[in-house]
Amino acid sequence: SSSKPLVEVEESLEGVRVLVVDDSPDILQLIDLWLKMAKAEVKLVSCGSDALKELPSYHPDILLSDIGMPGMDGYELIQRVRKESEPEVRNVRAVALTAYAKDEERTKALRAGFQMHISKPISHAQLVSAVAALVHSS
Repeated sequence: SSSKPLVEVEESLEGVRVLVVDDSPDILQLIDLWLKMAKAEVKLVSCGSDALKELPSYHPDILLSDIGMPGMDGYELIQRVRKESEPEVRNVRAVALTAYAKDEERTKALRAGFQMHISKPISHAQLVSAVAALVHSS
Protein backbone atom coordinates (compact mmCIF):
# COMPACT_ATOMS: atom_id res chain seq x y z
CA SER A 1 0.00 0.00 0.00
CA SER A 2 1.07 3.61 -0.42
CA SER A 3 0.74 4.42 3.27
CA LYS A 4 4.32 3.46 4.15
CA PRO A 5 6.56 3.51 1.07
CA LEU A 6 9.76 3.91 3.10
CA VAL A 7 9.63 0.45 4.60
CA GLU A 8 9.12 -1.32 1.28
CA VAL A 9 12.39 -0.27 -0.32
CA GLU A 10 14.52 -1.41 2.58
CA GLU A 11 17.10 -4.09 2.10
CA SER A 12 16.65 -7.48 3.66
CA LEU A 13 19.15 -8.48 6.32
CA GLU A 14 18.00 -12.08 6.26
CA GLY A 15 20.64 -14.41 7.66
CA VAL A 16 22.68 -11.53 9.09
CA ARG A 17 23.58 -11.81 12.77
CA VAL A 18 23.96 -8.57 14.67
CA LEU A 19 25.24 -8.14 18.22
CA VAL A 20 24.00 -4.83 19.62
CA VAL A 21 25.65 -3.21 22.65
CA ASP A 22 24.02 -0.20 24.32
CA ASP A 23 23.41 0.73 27.93
CA SER A 24 20.05 2.30 27.06
CA PRO A 25 17.17 -0.24 27.11
CA ASP A 26 15.09 2.10 24.90
CA ILE A 27 17.76 2.24 22.20
CA LEU A 28 18.26 -1.53 22.37
CA GLN A 29 14.53 -2.11 21.93
CA LEU A 30 14.31 0.27 19.00
CA ILE A 31 17.33 -1.18 17.19
CA ASP A 32 16.08 -4.71 17.89
CA LEU A 33 12.74 -3.85 16.32
CA TRP A 34 14.26 -2.20 13.25
CA LEU A 35 16.75 -4.96 12.58
CA LYS A 36 14.13 -7.68 13.03
CA MET A 37 11.81 -5.85 10.63
CA ALA A 38 14.62 -6.25 8.10
CA LYS A 39 14.79 -9.97 9.04
CA ALA A 40 18.15 -9.84 10.80
CA GLU A 41 19.02 -12.11 13.72
CA VAL A 42 19.69 -9.94 16.76
CA LYS A 43 21.29 -10.40 20.15
CA LEU A 44 21.19 -7.54 22.66
CA VAL A 45 23.67 -6.85 25.45
CA SER A 46 23.91 -3.82 27.70
CA CYS A 47 27.65 -3.60 28.36
CA GLY A 48 31.04 -4.19 26.77
CA SER A 49 32.02 -7.11 28.97
CA ASP A 50 28.83 -8.98 27.98
CA ALA A 51 29.62 -8.26 24.33
CA LEU A 52 33.09 -9.80 24.73
CA LYS A 53 31.47 -12.87 26.32
CA GLU A 54 28.94 -13.27 23.49
CA LEU A 55 31.24 -12.70 20.50
CA PRO A 56 32.98 -16.11 20.47
CA SER A 57 29.77 -18.13 20.75
CA TYR A 58 27.32 -15.95 18.81
CA HIS A 59 29.66 -15.21 15.87
CA PRO A 60 27.86 -12.06 14.72
CA ASP A 61 28.42 -10.69 11.22
CA ILE A 62 28.12 -7.17 12.62
CA LEU A 63 28.87 -5.64 16.00
CA LEU A 64 26.84 -2.48 16.60
CA SER A 65 28.17 -0.67 19.64
CA ASP A 66 27.31 2.49 21.48
CA ILE A 67 30.40 4.56 22.33
CA GLY A 68 29.32 6.31 25.52
CA MET A 69 28.76 3.52 28.03
CA PRO A 70 29.70 3.36 31.72
CA GLY A 71 32.55 1.01 32.57
CA MET A 72 33.98 -0.17 29.27
CA ASP A 73 33.11 2.31 26.53
CA GLY A 74 32.82 1.48 22.83
CA TYR A 75 36.41 2.48 22.08
CA GLU A 76 37.82 0.14 24.70
CA LEU A 77 35.45 -2.62 23.57
CA ILE A 78 36.54 -2.45 19.92
CA GLN A 79 40.21 -2.24 20.88
CA ARG A 80 39.82 -5.41 22.93
CA VAL A 81 37.89 -7.14 20.13
CA ARG A 82 40.66 -6.30 17.63
CA LYS A 83 43.23 -7.92 19.96
CA GLU A 84 41.33 -11.21 20.36
CA SER A 85 43.20 -14.34 19.30
CA GLU A 86 40.21 -15.90 17.53
CA PRO A 87 40.14 -14.51 13.93
CA GLU A 88 36.34 -14.74 13.70
CA VAL A 89 36.05 -12.51 16.75
CA ARG A 90 38.93 -10.20 15.91
CA ASN A 91 37.73 -9.49 12.37
CA VAL A 92 34.05 -8.83 13.07
CA ARG A 93 32.78 -5.77 11.22
CA ALA A 94 31.74 -3.05 13.60
CA VAL A 95 29.58 0.06 13.61
CA ALA A 96 30.01 2.76 16.25
CA LEU A 97 26.88 4.53 17.49
CA THR A 98 27.57 7.87 19.07
CA ALA A 99 25.76 10.93 20.27
CA TYR A 100 28.40 13.09 18.57
CA ALA A 101 28.50 13.81 14.85
CA LYS A 102 31.80 15.69 14.92
CA ASP A 103 34.49 14.70 12.43
CA GLU A 104 37.02 13.97 15.15
CA GLU A 105 34.57 11.52 16.76
CA ARG A 106 34.25 9.73 13.45
CA THR A 107 38.03 9.68 12.96
CA LYS A 108 38.54 8.42 16.50
CA ALA A 109 35.99 5.63 16.01
CA LEU A 110 37.54 4.50 12.72
CA ARG A 111 41.03 4.67 14.18
CA ALA A 112 39.95 2.60 17.20
CA GLY A 113 38.85 -0.21 14.90
CA PHE A 114 35.27 0.46 13.78
CA GLN A 115 34.45 0.28 10.05
CA MET A 116 31.63 2.78 10.29
CA HIS A 117 30.35 5.57 12.51
CA ILE A 118 26.71 6.63 12.89
CA SER A 119 25.58 9.49 15.07
CA LYS A 120 22.34 9.49 17.07
CA PRO A 121 19.52 10.10 16.64
CA ILE A 122 19.64 7.32 14.09
CA SER A 123 16.88 6.57 11.60
CA HIS A 124 15.51 3.16 10.69
CA ALA A 125 16.65 3.48 7.05
CA GLN A 126 20.12 4.68 8.06
CA LEU A 127 20.61 1.75 10.42
CA VAL A 128 19.49 -0.92 7.97
CA SER A 129 21.46 0.50 5.05
CA ALA A 130 24.61 0.83 7.18
CA VAL A 131 24.41 -2.81 8.30
CA ALA A 132 23.63 -3.96 4.75
CA ALA A 133 26.55 -1.97 3.33
CA LEU A 134 28.98 -3.52 5.82
CA VAL A 135 27.71 -7.03 5.20
CA HIS A 136 28.15 -6.61 1.44
CA SER A 137 31.60 -5.05 1.78
CA SER A 138 33.24 -8.37 2.61
